[in-house]
Amino acid sequence: MTDNKRFQSQILLIDKSGVRIYPEFITPLVHQLKPTSEYANVDICFEHNQLTIQRNDQSIILFRRPSYCPFTNLHLQNNSSNIPNNPSNSIAIGVVVLFESHDHRVLITRRASHLRTYPSCWVCPGGGIEQDETIEQAGIRELFEEVGIEVNKNELETSKILALWESSFPVDLNHGLPRRHHIVIYLHVESSRASDEIAVKIDPSEVDAYAWLSYEQIENIYERADSLENLCLFKAYVHLTGICDLPFDLLTTADYNQKENLTNGTRFALGQLYIQNFFMDQVAWLSEKNFVAGLLAGFFGGLALGWLFSSSLFVSNKVKTVSNAFDSTKDERDDERSFEPGCSDTEGEYKMVLVVRNDLKMGKACEQNPDSVDTWFTCGQAKVVCKCESADDLEQLRLQAKRKGLTTCLIRDAGRTQIEPGSKTVLGIGPAPSKLINEITRHLKLY
Repeated sequence: MTDNKRFQSQILLIDKSGVRIYPEFITPLVHQLKPTSEYANVDICFEHNQLTIQRNDQSIILFRRPSYCPFTNLHLQNNSSNIPNNPSNSIAIGVVVLFESHDHRVLITRRASHLRTYPSCWVCPGGGIEQDETIEQAGIRELFEEVGIEVNKNELETSKILALWESSFPVDLNHGLPRRHHIVIYLHVESSRASDEIAVKIDPSEVDAYAWLSYEQIENIYERADSLENLCLFKAYVHLTGICDLPFDLLTTADYNQKENLTNGTRFALGQLYIQNFFMDQVAWLSEKNFVAGLLAGFFGGLALGWLFSSSLFVSNKVKTVSNAFDSTKDERDDERSFEPGCSDTEGEYKMVLVVRNDLKMGKACEQNPDSVDTWFTCGQAKVVCKCESADDLEQLRLQAKRKGLTTCLIRDAGRTQIEPGSKTVLGIGPAPSKLINEITRHLKLY
């Protein structure tokens, strides 16, 4: 994001009770909408140079702050008065564009090293809003100014508000009292052009490198998983150097003291893009009441179809009942060969396991929809529901499965209940040979 030297828009906050608040520079914004929380679900409107942010717990737009937000921490310590009362201080509004190509690559840039704020950090293109601009117009203009990409409105396949981030500089109190306070609006824009059809011409005064990220890389940034061998490097174009391989952990390490890292606001926005685009569309049709039961059926059907179409021939699979789903002796007789995804000559029994977090009490929907659950259990391929005790357990199981080449899908909560948005809730493994799945899940208890 470029330094904001533009005019200041007015900001209006509306809390859950409908109280209207015109925040001052020192006001902790997210805290004002939802005290003691690091996020609030909101609706936003930008009209006549005024940004209105209204809390709406049913909205999918998250307004988030970091845990180390200095404005919030000073407020909680009753020390907000320590911030100098400078009349020129005001909360600035910025627009950052997550520009996605038709082949699903997302552009990130590295800020020039001489910039005053966030030098050498990886971000997405963005900057301030000029007078009488819309959010979309500001984002498209900044995209052109920083990386030379001209976007024709006719080529836009998607243009929507993704999320908001409360930002400050310096980023925490260990670096001094905050001198800048921003609301960053993340705008997701999807073009009808592929990444290799888009000419990028960076402005060296603002940007000195850029890269196109795949959704697989974005997933690993969101998971902060930098240990996979095929993701230890990422390709970037560096000014005056050309194409380079850079360490992927620059993008996964959550340390704002580290030079040349991905900023936490950008990581948050990429995570929201991954959540909303990767699996939200698959579960949007599910109601709150039958979320788990419907999710299991839809998830299994989608994976099964994907599995069958990825093979040159349909695989001959036997149906196994839940009662003998962990018959490892029988599995070893049937599955003596190693498994290669997409291999059409793999024989033996196949199944799928869903691992549900027990600590989140994810079984309520199953109890409310017994007929749906019974139908799901008795129809189709063998499938088993197990339980684990934490998000870390889910992540360890996912990594074990990926090392064996198994299909996995990690589901995160949409945040419309008491569960925090983005929480890992259910892990699907398979369909795959029972023997391989048992090696990973045999120690788990049935749900």
